[in-house]
Amino acid sequence: MKNLIVFTFIFIAACLRIVDVLIENTRVTMLLCSYAYIAIFLCWGVAVYRKVTQKQVRNYMIAIAALLVYWMFVRTVKYAFAETQLEMRLLWYQYYIPQTFVPLFSVFVSWSLGKQETYRMPKAMYFLYLPAAFLALTVLTNDCHQLVFQFTDTYRYGILRYTYGFVYYVVMAWAIVCGFFSLGIMSIKCRVFKNKRTIFSPLIPFVLIILYSILYLTSRDFIMAIMPDVTVIYCIFYIATFENCLDSGLIPMNTGYNMIFDCLSVPVLITKRDFQVRYRSGSPLELTEEKMKRAIHGVVRLDSNSLLRGNKIQCGYVFWKEDVTELQEILSELEENHEALEERNYVEEEKYRTKRRTEQLREKNRLYTQVQARISRQIDCLYELLEEYDQTKDQDQKRKILAKSVVLGAYIKRRGNLFYLSEKNNFLDSSDLYLCIHESTNNLAFLGVDCAVQIDRGFNLRADSVIAAYEFFEDLIEFTIDDIQTVFVKLLRENEDYKMIILLESSKDMRDFYSDKIEVIESRETEDGGFRYTLPLKRGGLHA
Repeated sequence: MKNLIVFTFIFIAACLRIVDVLIENTRVTMLLCSYAYIAIFLCWGVAVYRKVTQKQVRNYMIAIAALLVYWMFVRTVKYAFAETQLEMRLLWYQYYIPQTFVPLFSVFVSWSLGKQETYRMPKAMYFLYLPAAFLALTVLTNDCHQLVFQFTDTYRYGILRYTYGFVYYVVMAWAIVCGFFSLGIMSIKCRVFKNKRTIFSPLIPFVLIILYSILYLTSRDFIMAIMPDVTVIYCIFYIATFENCLDSGLIPMNTGYNMIFDCLSVPVLITKRDFQVRYRSGSPLELTEEKMKRAIHGVVRLDSNSLLRGNKIQCGYVFWKEDVTELQEILSELEENHEALEERNYVEEEKYRTKRRTEQLREKNRLYTQVQARISRQIDCLYELLEEYDQTKDQDQKRKILAKSVVLGAYIKRRGNLFYLSEKNNFLDSSDLYLCIHESTNNLAFLGVDCAVQIDRGFNLRADSVIAAYEFFEDLIEFTIDDIQTVFVKLLRENEDYKMIILLESSKDMRDFYSDKIEVIESRETEDGGFRYTLPLKRGGLHA
């Protein structure tokens, strides 16, 4: 059925030409012929819309079909309804609107081939509208300058006789150059022709157009005698050129699915809306209607290594089989790797937990050893007091021994707390010092000692200053515990420095005990026989 449309056009033109000769009423014949041609050109536009898939190519080809219909419409009005020579001439000039823009749109068609749906023509290409519009306007205004047609006073073929001007040849050259350019671009972009004999088929009608134009210029009387309807001839050859481009594969179209599906190795089905198979690939794929319906809404597993997928398309559905063998192997390998990693991670986690427990125990042992070294004297003294308690029979003496034990126990507990706090922080709040001394003085009440503590809270001291202050307080208490009567502890602020003052009412003097350890300011209270001890502290640390 190759070139069927071209042969159909030629046959219709010949038949209508015979009718035009036999029937005297030429206007009726003219209208019938024109309506037939316009209907055929419209049908060709609809066929282009259905066959061409690329949106921009399809739009330009439909524009070409519209221009051909417009050309036939103007030609019909000219011969059937125009009455004056001026009307006929102005309608004749409008022939050259399609003759200048159809070649331009063919260039746009070739340039748009192979592009994506969202492709837009480069802005530089739109400058080609300028020469086309200029040539068309020049023809339309020919009566003003006669650069296209130069008229004489002699009538022939129903109009004035004329000769061709320079611009007419420019219009013809424009059409020929655009035609060769568009065919060349199509040939370059086309990857595969249907067969070798169709490679040059688009050139045949295009060359015939050129030959017909040359004969029309050189032997016009002969051409007008055998093929007088120039408009129809040009439109037929234009359509024949584009049909051959479609048929040869220069312009991709929405046909040839049977050949494509025969070459497919992937199992694919295309069905109608009622799930009747329309196209089937070479690989067999037998499906039930139930599976097709399920595949439209999701994935259907056919076997362990294949899946059925489906999707909705225009006027039907497409189904295809997807081989997931390689994916299954990858998943199996990933599962094995996952299990191996889980085992390895479990071993590493156990090692980490063991190492962490070991480090924690080592750190606890270190802290315990350091704490024990700092309170070893109080611990030994506490053991001695407990042994003494077991050996003593006097109840008053036992109560006194227990009271001393409670004082030592409070120091042992509080001193350990200060040590752990100092391991985490370099600075401690003054309330930590207050709580330590307050608990020790509360336990001194069991020995009948009157105590008072005045330490402001809410400011920071270095941790070693707090520890030194508490150790100094404990040394005083342990040294004077047998005859101590009152204790008063106060923390004073002097600018950015602090000093802790301890007032003791006791007969024992600690000047010789602390003379080589720390600078202690001491003054004897003459009125009551007590002692005043001052421990200078700094906000940044112990003031030695």
